[in-house]
Amino acid sequence: MNFSKVHVNGNDFVIVEGRPDRLNEETAKSIANRRRGVGCDQVLLVQRPSSEITSSVDSDSYGITIFNCDGSIAKMCGNGICAVAFCVTELGVGSKRQDTNITVSVCGTRYKVKVHGASVTAEFPSPELHEDGVISTGNKHVIMPMERLSEAASISRMYNECNIHFVSVVRDGEIRLKTFERGVGWTSACGSGAVASVFATIKKGMVKVTHTGGVSFVNALDDCVTLTVQPKVTFRGVWYESNIS
Repeated sequence: MNFSKVHVNGNDFVIVEGRPDRLNEETAKSIANRRRGVGCDQVLLVQRPSSEITSSVDSDSYGITIFNCDGSIAKMCGNGICAVAFCVTELGVGSKRQDTNITVSVCGTRYKVKVHGASVTAEFPSPELHEDGVISTGNKHVIMPMERLSEAASISRMYNECNIHFVSVVRDGEIRLKTFERGVGWTSACGSGAVASVFATIKKGMVKVTHTGGVSFVNALDDCVTLTVQPKVTFRGVWYESNIS
């Protein structure tokens, strides 16, 4: 099984292409294992355009299934959809054009993604705030002040279906973010978490988000939110099915 290793600010992915039944929980866990496998935060299974995924003349469409490193399924990954868009464009899985518009479908929700040079911008609907303080950007997030970082373990148990983000506002237009991700643990960056964190703090405008592993940019508009990052392709390889342990 051919794969590409891609990261966004250290939030790393193994991207494979194929049928929905090509990966299961155990295979994903084996691939994600950092000692016995390739190593990653998430394994992303990409489906080529099909009759089930609507495409237009000006854009390619792809469906992805997101496996966390513990084998569980994630409903959304902002950095992941950007990594897929960059990978299918840069490595020729798709149309290999600069300034390419791509539609990525995750769990039935479609996201518009644009590859422009070395950068990728994904468009999200405006986040939803639930009564329990949970913010939804396709997946669930809880935003906490950076001062509560030492409480990460207990907070994650309390909100076990959510990604937990510890945020400090540096100044107007800039925040710092540390992320404990469901099914992964501490991670270097989180795209959908950056969107949720901006929604919870600065609210509107262009915001620089400094993660543990690098910088992304979130633009909170009236009717949507965009995330801009620069994915990096690390290497390509072949995973042998017999590697499952």
